[in-house]
Order: sequence, then C-alpha cells, then structure tokens
Amino acid sequence: MHHLSLFVLAAALIAPAPKESPFACNLHALTITERARHFVVLGPLLRSMKTGVRELANGYEFRFPANARTIALLAEYIEPEHRCCPFFDVELRI
Repeated sequence: MHHLSLFVLAAALIAPAPKESPFACNLHALTITERARHFVVLGPLLRSMKTGVRELANGYEFRFPANARTIALLAEYIEPEHRCCPFFDVELRI
C-alpha cells in the first residue's frame, strides 16, 4: 500500500533573539479566514484521514493515503502552518 509521510520536527534553534520565545506561534501570521480554514476545516479533516502516527527521536511521522486529494490538502495545510509556527520543520514525503 502506498502512503504519504508528513514529518513534523522541532527545529534546532542556535541563538534565539533576546526576549523572544523561539517556540511561540505568530498569531498575526494568518488572517481570520485563513485561521478558520486551517484550524476548523483542514486540521480536523487531515486528522480524520491519517492512517498512522509514529514517534521519532526528534518529532512525529503522520501517515496518510497516497492520492492527489491528500497531497493537495497537506500542501494547503503546511504553508500556513509554517507561517504561524516557523520553529517546526515540516517535511512531506511521497
């Protein structure tokens, strides 16, 4: 069976800026419309589609069905997630 793997890895931070939390989400990165789509639509939809989760030494691997619709949804989810939480490294393997 073919599957997609989405890796979410905590990024190694070398020197965070003073008085700035390296693990804080940027709440202004998404518009209200983008935030609603990301958290209310895409997040629950992708969670319902995942076929497996595996804990790694430096993050998690989530498995999804390998089809065009899933790839498109993951790509749509990853871009705003990176804008909001740039301290995560997200890798999509097909």
